[in-house]
Amino acid sequence: MSLKLRRGTNAQRTGITPAEGELIYTTDTKKLYVGDGSTTGGIAVDTSGSGAIDLNGLTDVILTTPSNGEVLKYNGSEWVNTSDSGITDIVQDVSPQLGGSLDVNGKSIVSTSNGNIIISPDGSGSLLLNSGDVVIGSQDKTGKLTIVNSDNAINSFQFFYCGSNITDPFDGANFVFRRSRGTFNSPTTVQQDDDIVDIFFQAFDGTAYRTMAKIGAHIDGLVSNNLVPGSMTFSVHNSTTPGVAGLNEILSLTNDGFTKTNKISSKTTNANLELTANGTGKITLNNLSWPTGDGLNGQVLTTDGSGSLSWSTVSGGGSSFSRTTVVGSSSSLADGASENVDITGASKGYLLYKIQTNEPARVRIYTDQASRTADAARAEGIPATAGNGLIAEVITTTPNQVYILSPGVVGFNNESTPTTSIFLRITNKGGYSTPINTTLTILSIET
Repeated sequence: MSLKLRRGTNAQRTGITPAEGELIYTTDTKKLYVGDGSTTGGIAVDTSGSGAIDLNGLTDVILTTPSNGEVLKYNGSEWVNTSDSGITDIVQDVSPQLGGSLDVNGKSIVSTSNGNIIISPDGSGSLLLNSGDVVIGSQDKTGKLTIVNSDNAINSFQFFYCGSNITDPFDGANFVFRRSRGTFNSPTTVQQDDDIVDIFFQAFDGTAYRTMAKIGAHIDGLVSNNLVPGSMTFSVHNSTTPGVAGLNEILSLTNDGFTKTNKISSKTTNANLELTANGTGKITLNNLSWPTGDGLNGQVLTTDGSGSLSWSTVSGGGSSFSRTTVVGSSSSLADGASENVDITGASKGYLLYKIQTNEPARVRIYTDQASRTADAARAEGIPATAGNGLIAEVITTTPNQVYILSPGVVGFNNESTPTTSIFLRITNKGGYSTPINTTLTILSIET
């Protein structure tokens, strides 16, 4: 084995390819190179004793007057020094990744030339907004939220609330629509008839998306501090009129408590349509107040001329008088509870023949309301004072018991302006809560 050694200038070195293991020493740069049989000029060997290698001595590194802060950059064939410290625009990074949280530092993420900004989680990932408000649009830009899902997938808009407060009417998953005049940053007061929100339901007809239903909310009155009267409307498109003309308002809820609509029908074929008043309330249709209980077989509805209807028996006609029955019904009374009941449309003057109750009860009949009020507290078994306006008082002890007054008793209405009303005071004695229906058999002698 022999050791090959050459020496010469650095320029001479770059023109030869030393054999494997052959050493070359440059007399001008004082460097040592070793050959590998293929590398022109050989491979630099550290000769400083410091353990470092001069980058400029590498064949693929070209340093040209390097200065502080420069970096090495590969140009496709060799490494060169450059002041370019990296990408100058994020668009140059085709697959960027964050190594930590992105702080926008009070700035905005904007697009140019009407471009979209797309945030697309991978796979089943979700877009999470963990805190704060989400504001779409501004006072100088229109905001719109569009939710698009793939074919055969279910679109859903879900709000979740987790908490323990169940008494606060605003506690829960809230969907709030706000409206003002002025601007977003400087709102001013809304005015009567201002439109608050319209929710449109649209479907594609082959040409465009058309509105087939709408829910709206509006200012329905004069606005003042802490008082904003409102109304809601519900509209659907009919099946005959094309375009917006076919969108008809079918239901409205007004600030005075009215529900307004032109048609009401039971949903199921041949099903009953039920209207039920709450408690002792009556059903009023077109200013006519209907009785709260059922009448007897053969009775008809009669009016007192003042908007109140009641059950009464129609006489057979002819020149003679005919007896009839009238009914007064209480609400559901607890055992021992009492209630004032007026039988309207009866008679201004009458002969009283019978009193019947559907449940055990104490029934008192008076000439006028004032007398009834004055006698209301009189205990059972205590005789009434003469001339106190009491016409009759009976106590029934079994259901549907009929109390016959023999002889008959003359009764009459003694209001300042006589009416056809008969005034009752009914007390439940049945031992349980129940309505009390009282039927009077009378002969009208004054109409």
